[in-house]
Amino acid sequence: MDCFSRLLDLAVSNGLIRGVLNHKIEGGASHFMFTDDLILFCKNDGLSLRKLLLLLKCFELAAGLKVNLAKSSILCLKANPSLTSRLALEIGCKESSFPLKYLGLPLRDGCLQKADWLNLISSLDSWLSSWSGRLFSRADRLTLINSVITAYTSYLLSLFNALKWVITNIDRQRRNGLLIVLSSEMPRQSG
Repeated sequence: MDCFSRLLDLAVSNGLIRGVLNHKIEGGASHFMFTDDLILFCKNDGLSLRKLLLLLKCFELAAGLKVNLAKSSILCLKANPSLTSRLALEIGCKESSFPLKYLGLPLRDGCLQKADWLNLISSLDSWLSSWSGRLFSRADRLTLINSVITAYTSYLLSLFNALKWVITNIDRQRRNGLLIVLSSEMPRQSG
């Protein structure tokens, strides 16, 4: 997926497609990508969308990975609803509207609300509690905390401006998870 990200960045830098948020990010944001979750951005017109689909097709032919359009959706900002319907029909995907969930947080027109962040914090609690059983060794739990929770929250915090209380809560959860791992007894080996 990193090569597709580079392909999109190259397309933006060469003027083939334009990203959004040009006033905040030089060249604009053409995509958000985390593991296999992908959001693509382009102008609200058929030509830009066709260029984006052409890039997807090139990636598919080169890498053998195909976007499942039946599971994909399109959302057009500040566009005539008939344009959104026509584009969705043209590419074979569903229409969507705000708020749109991405990695557990809603993308919305405006700032995230306190309830949105509380849902994220609740998800982290669920993950940590499910990893605390005897099924995982200390090393397994430590790896899960560092690779999943740290990577996931770092990525989200790079996309969204979080208030101090959110960051404090996330840090507290990671710290508590690490303390549980370090204070837990190792499973006894038989024999």
